[in-house]
Amino acid sequence: MADPPPAAAPRTLSGSVTPGRNGLRRVQLRLTRNDRRRCATYSAKFERWLRLKRCSASLGRWFTVGTSPTFSYLLPAALTRGRYVLDVRAIDNAFNIDPATQRGENRVVFFVK
Repeated sequence: MADPPPAAAPRTLSGSVTPGRNGLRRVQLRLTRNDRRRCATYSAKFERWLRLKRCSASLGRWFTVGTSPTFSYLLPAALTRGRYVLDVRAIDNAFNIDPATQRGENRVVFFVK
C-alpha cells in the first residue's frame, strides 16, 4: 500500500508559456516519478500512474492541458513521496516543437518527502 501523501504535497500543476510569432496551438505536460527505483509516468487519459519498465523522464507520456498561454491541471490526488520531473512543451500553429528540455526553462525537477 502506498504511503499517504504529505500535507504540503502539490496537487495542481500550473504555469505559463510564451507563444511565438506563429501563435499557440496547445500546451502539453509530461510528469514522471521515481521512488526508490520504482518509476512511473502520469496518464491523464486514465487519471492514474502507469509503471515504466525503465527509469527515464523521456519515456513519460505527454498530455494536453490547454490552448492558452497560462495553464492549470488538477491531479486527482496529491503527489506521494518521490523525485518528480515535470516537462512542459508548447506546440505552435505550424506544429513546431522545441525538442530540447532545459532545467529551469521547460523542465522542473522536484522532490516530495
